[in-house]
Order: sequence, then C-alpha cells, then structure tokens
Amino acid sequence: IDAAAAPQMAKVRVLHASPDAPAVDVYADGAAVLTNVPFGVISDYLEVPAGDHHIQVFAAGAHAMADTAVIDATLTFAADTMTTVAATNSVASIEAQVIADAPMPEAGRSGII
Repeated sequence: IDAAAAPQMAKVRVLHASPDAPAVDVYADGAAVLTNVPFGVISDYLEVPAGDHHIQVFAAGAHAMADTAVIDATLTFAADTMTTVAATNSVASIEAQVIADAPMPEAGRSGII
C-alpha cells in the first residue's frame, strides 16, 4: 500500500453544550453523521479526510433541505489532529466553538507535549 496515496485523516467529535436547545442532528458535507444528540452528550471521534468540511446542525428530525440550520459553518480540520466541535451558548446565540484537543498518553506509554 502506498502511504503517500492514502488520504490524510483528522479525528473530530461533537459536543452538544447548548442547555436550552433540543436534541440535534449533525450533518457534514450534506450527509447526516449524528442524529438525535441530546444536551450534554459528546460523540466518539469520527475520522474525516483532512481539509474543509461544511458542518450543519439542525433540531432533531428537521428536514436538512427545507429547514434552516442553527449552525452552518465551513470548518477546516488538519491532518493528524483531534478536534472537538461544541455547540455552545443558548439557542438564541448558539455558535460552533472549535477546540483543538491534546490527547493524553495511553496507559503504559509516554508522550511529549
């Protein structure tokens, strides 16, 4: 396998941190990636190709083609990074907060920060 031909990947997880928002559906590049995510839940990391991605958040069950997204942003994820995208603030001023994660070393291994 040619490592140079393999796409570079990033890890991204989503946190629903808007206390008065209903459960949400999260779309990336037009496809649903998470559905019915309630307040306070953080997803597992999802692997995505590095680069720009169109991220949209809708109230759970909304129709992505007809309804307005509560968050609609193009975000860039660099190769070999781990990122948390958090929906923060109240619904009236909801926004996507992008946080670069610094992973902790695994048990029995060392790491340099």
